[in-house]
Amino acid sequence: MAPVRPERSRGVLALLLTLVSSPAFACAVCGAGENDPSRGSYVVMSVIISLLPLAMLGGIVGYVVVKTRASEKQAAAPRHQPPA
Repeated sequence: MAPVRPERSRGVLALLLTLVSSPAFACAVCGAGENDPSRGSYVVMSVIISLLPLAMLGGIVGYVVVKTRASEKQAAAPRHQPPA
C-alpha cells in the first residue's frame, strides 16, 4: 500500500469540508433557525448535557462523604464489652 501524500489528503479534506458545510447551518447556536420549533430541545439538551456530569460527580462526592461520616461515627462509638 502506497503512503498517502499530505497534499492529497489536504485536498480531500478541503473537498469534504466544502461539501458538508451547508449542514452546519443547522446549529441551534448560530441563529439560523430562530423560528425553528426544535430549537428549544437543543437548548434543553445542552443544559442536560452540561449539568449531568456535575450531578454525577456531586453524587459520588456525596456518597463518599456519607460513608466517611458513618465510618468515623462507628469508630468513635464506645465498644460494648461483653460481661466476664
